[in-house]
Amino acid sequence: MATDGVQYNGMQLNDYLKKLDAKDGKVDNKIDASVWNSFAENVGAQHLRKGDSISVFQAAQEASPLISGDTPEMRQKQAAVRTAATAASKAGYSVSGEMMRISLTPDALTIGSHAKDGYSVVSPDAAQSRLAALGLKEGDNGHMDEESMRLKMVEFKPGSAVSKGLSSSSVVQNAVQNWYNQGAKASGPIAINTFDKSNWHSADDADTAFGVGYSYIVGLHDNGDGTVSGYVEDVYDFSPKYNGDSGGVVDKITGKMLTQVCELQDAGKVQNYRTLTPITIRVSKPQGSQNQTWSQKAKDAVRPLTTQSQREALSGVASVGSAVVDGAETAVDAVSDAATDAGKYVKQKAKQAWNKVKNWF
Repeated sequence: MATDGVQYNGMQLNDYLKKLDAKDGKVDNKIDASVWNSFAENVGAQHLRKGDSISVFQAAQEASPLISGDTPEMRQKQAAVRTAATAASKAGYSVSGEMMRISLTPDALTIGSHAKDGYSVVSPDAAQSRLAALGLKEGDNGHMDEESMRLKMVEFKPGSAVSKGLSSSSVVQNAVQNWYNQGAKASGPIAINTFDKSNWHSADDADTAFGVGYSYIVGLHDNGDGTVSGYVEDVYDFSPKYNGDSGGVVDKITGKMLTQVCELQDAGKVQNYRTLTPITIRVSKPQGSQNQTWSQKAKDAVRPLTTQSQREALSGVASVGSAVVDGAETAVDAVSDAATDAGKYVKQKAKQAWNKVKNWF
């Protein structure tokens, strides 16, 4: 709470929020979205949608832990985990590594184009319109509740590493193939549980699980050329409400890491956001000999990110611990023996950073 002496811009938080309350010329214990969003951007809080307001009391509840959590220790932990997540992303975990990197990098969630990283960030209002056009409306499911509708949205570009990564997941492929087998007709959101290890066939599936977890496929359409396109929608959040476990998604990993990641999120060092990722899946005719899964050659046509030997080295991934956390070192080890000096340097630095992180977990 603000009464603990937390300060912002040299003022106690309660006093500063009262100042924001008065900016519209009224003192009604409400802060308008137009005022709140600039402040929220600075401290890492969730935005409000246009026309909404937040009470001074609720504003204090949301902002206080973010300001008090901005300590040298938390910034150090954030930076170390971000370095390891970036290394994992470059070493083949293009979905989970990139999702975590974004969550740990405040600038990565600045509204606007992030062309070099293959995505754009849009406001909650723009996200609502975009999702509605794809058949996702407020209140439809757990991703569309009032709190989630305040999240910014990261929309990945077609051809981005994340798009290719999700398109290569057999969990995603099978869901799309089932839709195609049933007549390829317009439908509502298709829920997928990428954590079901019985459906894992490669590192792509583990990578998908720890990137999008419990998510939805929306906007599917048949391209008429043997492929189907659509989107995977998800909310990147370690909160338990998305799977009902005491520790949320991270409880699937290890209790120790759960404590640390949730600590980072509570301090605003792991930020929540929504994702929308385009996918393109090659489908087989539902009858006859053509009803078969993708070949490795077809997968590589969509995701030419790693060599076959690298895929085999990564195929044993069975937990996010090996995908992003404990396995960041393993992921970097998967770099080809023919790695350049620059690649070896990145590998060495990633290991050093991750050794520091493992000491905390």
